Amino acid sequence: MELDPLGPAEPYAAYFQNDLNSWAEIRLLENIETASVPTLITVAEFDPKPFYQATARLYARLVDDFGASPRFRQIPSHGHISYITAVGTSDRVFIEEALDFILADQGN
Repeated sequence: MELDPLGPAEPYAAYFQNDLNSWAEIRLLENIETASVPTLITVAEFDPKPFYQATARLYARLVDDFGASPRFRQIPSHGHISYITAVGTSDRVFIEEALDFILADQGN
C-alpha cells in the first residue's frame, strides 16, 4: 500500500488520530522550507515498502528543491524502529552511523 499524498490511509489514519483537518500541517514534504542543516535519513532493512517510498520522496525533495546532500543509510537486520530501540545495546550499527554523522566534518 502506498501512502496517500492527500491524507492518511489505513492503517496510517490511526497514527494521525483520524484528524484529517490537521493533515496539511503535519505533512513533511510540503512543510520543508529550507535544507540548511546536514540531514541523516535512515530506513530499516525490513521497513515496509511505503516507508521506502516516503523516504525516497523526502531525499528527492531535499536534493532537487534545495540542493542539499543528505546522508542516506539503510540499517541492516532491522525493522521499523527496532534500530532506535537497539541504542545502548551491543547492536551498535545505528548508533555508530549516527555518531559518525554527528562528528563528521559537514563542510559547513
